[in-house]
Amino acid sequence: NECSVKIKCHFMPVEYFIKRCKKQFDFIFFDPPFPYKYHEQLILQSDENGMLKEDGLIMVHRPEEHFMPDSIGKKLRVGDVITIPHDALEIEIVEPTPAEKEEHQQEMAEKKRVADLVKTLNKQAKTKTKKDQPKQNKTRKPVRFPGT
Repeated sequence: NECSVKIKCHFMPVEYFIKRCKKQFDFIFFDPPFPYKYHEQLILQSDENGMLKEDGLIMVHRPEEHFMPDSIGKKLRVGDVITIPHDALEIEIVEPTPAEKEEHQQEMAEKKRVADLVKTLNKQAKTKTKKDQPKQNKTRKPVRFPGT
């Protein structure tokens, strides 16, 4: 199976890209960090800037709890297929395989283990630093400047 479609990813803040972009695209995929709350504005700004071709498609990855009005588009689910006919492009939304899910779980467990270890080491270092510091006298001597 040969692929004749080239995809170019721009790894930068999306607002900056939208503001300076002068091209038009058949397919735009936004994947901002999940705390991001301005998904609807991304789509509207892209439209205002004329970034999307006539029959183009914008896909935004977002948390389920972030509301998007039906007037903006439709929610995609596993099994949905998106077709862009004039580019002979078909995008299928698929669920990760059991092996991919297991690998992800292992990666998340390792990430948590390392974060917990760093937290413990930082706490130990902070405690050790406090113990090693000599007790300071409560009475402080006045600051002396040279020549006075």
